[in-house]
Amino acid sequence: MSSRREEVIKVLSDFNLKDYGTNGISLSERLAEAQTQCLAVGLRNSDQFGVLLQLIDTEEGLRRLIIGMEAAALVLGAGKKLLYIPEYALKEKEWIEKSLNAAGIELRTGLIDVREHEDSVICHLVTMLALADCLDGTYEEGIYISVNGGPLKKAAPDTLIGDLTDPDVGKGVLAGNHVYSNGEWNKTLKETEAYNGVLRILAGNECMVQLAQKDLLKNRERSCGKCVFCREGLLQLQAMFKDTAEGKGRTEYPELIKEIGLAMKYGCLCSLGQNAAELALGVIEQFSDEFSAHNKRKKCPAGVCFVSTALFIDPAVCTGCMECMDQCVADCIEGKSGYIHMIDTSECTRCRACMKVCKAGAIIETDGKLPKLPERLIRCGKFKKR
Repeated sequence: MSSRREEVIKVLSDFNLKDYGTNGISLSERLAEAQTQCLAVGLRNSDQFGVLLQLIDTEEGLRRLIIGMEAAALVLGAGKKLLYIPEYALKEKEWIEKSLNAAGIELRTGLIDVREHEDSVICHLVTMLALADCLDGTYEEGIYISVNGGPLKKAAPDTLIGDLTDPDVGKGVLAGNHVYSNGEWNKTLKETEAYNGVLRILAGNECMVQLAQKDLLKNRERSCGKCVFCREGLLQLQAMFKDTAEGKGRTEYPELIKEIGLAMKYGCLCSLGQNAAELALGVIEQFSDEFSAHNKRKKCPAGVCFVSTALFIDPAVCTGCMECMDQCVADCIEGKSGYIHMIDTSECTRCRACMKVCKAGAIIETDGKLPKLPERLIRCGKFKKR
């Protein structure tokens, strides 16, 4: 057992493996020097997309994860091994739990509580896969990335985001938790810290104020609420971006956003709060003209905020064909086959792609008051106005 432990430590040292997304001490030193009985593995708490879970959605991927966790636990001398998956990925739970149980690994859902694991070693899920590669002698340094929701691929850390996307399309890019304008295409993946696997071109009709507001709201919903900086910081930031999107912004908001965002980066206990402010800060820094237009001129350059028109689906005409749902890039149309579809007007960007594919002509644009519409899914032909 001792010789196997020393063998693993040497392999990790030879590859100089570090925990995924960090520049800290090498994993070999971290594991060998730790005094703990628990290894906790998962995504970063700030990861609200779960793109990297694709790496373990096959039997081979899960097998390699188990190999990595067993090797790390061996070096630690840890008798307790935990794997965390986010609540939004519960569909992944059932099929992997049996294999994990056989390996003595407990599966948990939700955020990794840093208070509970103050004396544990917490590692990224990708680190365990890399550890397995090190043991095979096949490890190559890289960052996993999905471009515009495409296949997850491994790219060299010094790859430029301009080499992965088209600089002539859109107005910027979302890389990890950061947003960059079109003038930042020469940044590398390592510089952008795109360690959640997300790289997405930002369309010209995408409002950056709305993007930040919705991102902050998602983080508020996922926050455990135990950390004051995270709980209160997210509340204040989201409120300011919401005000701005509604034309109620104040001139002092940019400085307040910067102040609160920087305080969260250093005051929050886990990555959810530490990274949640990154996108908001990026909008203030990279898209200051767009934010200022909302604040000072009550104008949305993307044409999303302050518009009086709205799209709705006529319940008397809708056939429940689902064509509009397939075309909606904002994913704001709810429905299923044979049921009257409904548009969430608060999420709708009014791109009108749904109108173009609706053969029944059920989607209508209005600048007046919306008529009585269904509040839940109802079969086509069954809706009655009251």
